[in-house]
Amino acid sequence: MSLRVKTAHYRKCSITDGSNDCSSGQTLQDLLTAAHKTCRPPLELQVGFKRIVLTLLTEKKNCICGQITCYEKGRKIPLVDVDAKNGEVWTGTALPNDSDGKPRQLQEHSLHFAIRENHVAVIQSVALQSEDLAFFLNWLIISTAKLIAKGTISLDNVPSKVAMDKLKDYNIRGIKLSEDLYHRWTEAVPATEGERPRKRKKQIHHIKTNPWPLSVLNSMKVEAPILEGSGKKTDPGSIKVQIDVSYHSRSEKDAISVLMGMASLIDSNDSLETEIRLSNKTVIKGDELRIKSDIHVDCPSGCISPDDAVSKLAEWLEVQLKSRKIV
Repeated sequence: MSLRVKTAHYRKCSITDGSNDCSSGQTLQDLLTAAHKTCRPPLELQVGFKRIVLTLLTEKKNCICGQITCYEKGRKIPLVDVDAKNGEVWTGTALPNDSDGKPRQLQEHSLHFAIRENHVAVIQSVALQSEDLAFFLNWLIISTAKLIAKGTISLDNVPSKVAMDKLKDYNIRGIKLSEDLYHRWTEAVPATEGERPRKRKKQIHHIKTNPWPLSVLNSMKVEAPILEGSGKKTDPGSIKVQIDVSYHSRSEKDAISVLMGMASLIDSNDSLETEIRLSNKTVIKGDELRIKSDIHVDCPSGCISPDDAVSKLAEWLEVQLKSRKIV
């Protein structure tokens, strides 16, 4: 058995028209179960060139669990090999076939989930995030199965109970946000069809500005001189933009509203560092504004086992609910 570390994230489902609850007393678990019985397979949504399809739906530990997969028709697999005798490197592409030689489609990304009532646990991938699952569920439950007359399904990041408990009886006195101005990453250059074998890997080094700090600099009218000056630095990636806000919450409702807003902000920006200062001189850190932890999932031959992934997610969600980490 080959175990790999994956991150389980918690999300809370709400079904509203923006202000009013539109669930009619039904939970997300109820609605997805009913939609699956109502709609004929395949449950597949096309978004541009990509297709998102429900590839697994099952029950585990009082949860409805499943997997959605993203693929593009006709997508080839990049291949590489090294000659053991002379060290020559070969690269190429091939269409995906199964073990019987039958042509199939390349599964590019997947997302696994476990749902109990309105509590959701997910293992995300680079291209399939919780908002993509929410988009798919809106299409399936509302647009296709028509189980809700109005409203939208959202899967929200919410603060942990630790953060909410810190807030009790204390006011917010300040908020600090900080993030690197630039994001850097490296990616391999795929070989083109008919290209001669390469002796070395080709890589492209990317550097781009992060949107949040850039918008801050733009609003202050200092974007141009700072970006121009950063080009002269040997390490522009070391530039960090930080905002320190002096804010006094007037009521518990205001403080909770700020906390929920900050949780929503970091959900879409994992690299944003946050700190909320309270009147008793304690601090709520960014990690306390989300509920997540690592789990070990079986990945035979390097591919995640869908059944083991959803089983581990259902177990993880049960633990979070029993330990009262969720408000």
